[in-house]
Amino acid sequence: MEQQKKCRKCNIDKVITDYYTHRQMPDGHLNICIECTKSRVSLYGKTERGRINDSNRNKKEKRKKWLVDYQKNYLRKKYIKKYKARSMYWSYIKNKHIQKQSCEICNTDPSVSKIEAHHDDYDKPLDVRWLCIRCHKEWHKYNNAKNEF
Repeated sequence: MEQQKKCRKCNIDKVITDYYTHRQMPDGHLNICIECTKSRVSLYGKTERGRINDSNRNKKEKRKKWLVDYQKNYLRKKYIKKYKARSMYWSYIKNKHIQKQSCEICNTDPSVSKIEAHHDDYDKPLDVRWLCIRCHKEWHKYNNAKNEF
């Protein structure tokens, strides 16, 4: 006999194969059956909130204003050294006093892939290591450095 489970939405006992798998659940399956899950997702897509996807979220004027205020009033004040180092560095890039170089780890050329500047010390804003996106993520992953702001 196959394992049975009760759906918490429709309260009907169903075979375990009538549930989506979910590895964080104790039995490895969602507590809501496939039918109830599909109807819930379909209903959500018809609501106003469901129609607004993340790609359009930041394009709304209210959201743009909130993001600018959040950066100015919270992040820049909380991470003042980081903000000052980055703004000084980017002004040097903009005025062509500094040019982007190849990735220090994999030697990827800036014309091929996006190269980012990594600051080891924000007190030295022009002392950066040049890393491609992939190597930069790996560097943070293995050096326990938070990627804040």
